[in-house]
Amino acid sequence: MNLTKENFWNKMMDENPHIMKIFCNWIDEYKKQVGWNDLFNSNSEYQNAKGKNAKAPKFHDLPLEMQLGIIERFKQEISNGKELADSQGKITIRKLEQWFYAMDLNVRNQKK
Repeated sequence: MNLTKENFWNKMMDENPHIMKIFCNWIDEYKKQVGWNDLFNSNSEYQNAKGKNAKAPKFHDLPLEMQLGIIERFKQEISNGKELADSQGKITIRKLEQWFYAMDLNVRNQKK
């Protein structure tokens, strides 16, 4: 399972725009809080093997485990009681899709 921009995040943006707007704003704030650029040396004089400054990765380019941990924090902060994992405790792309859909529905209903 991999959550790339192409195979997951673009679809979530198309299908669940309300919650994704909230998520995108939240992730921008999260990056500021944790010093995202400093974590990845992109604010330093560090030079990689090609002689270029390191560049902080986009969220969707992070390894799956890191993305899931950050999504879990997002879930906790907007806490709606919906679980990300299935009954066996596994997180699947389908379960994430369902979770984002349910959250988007909640946001839409709150706007009515």
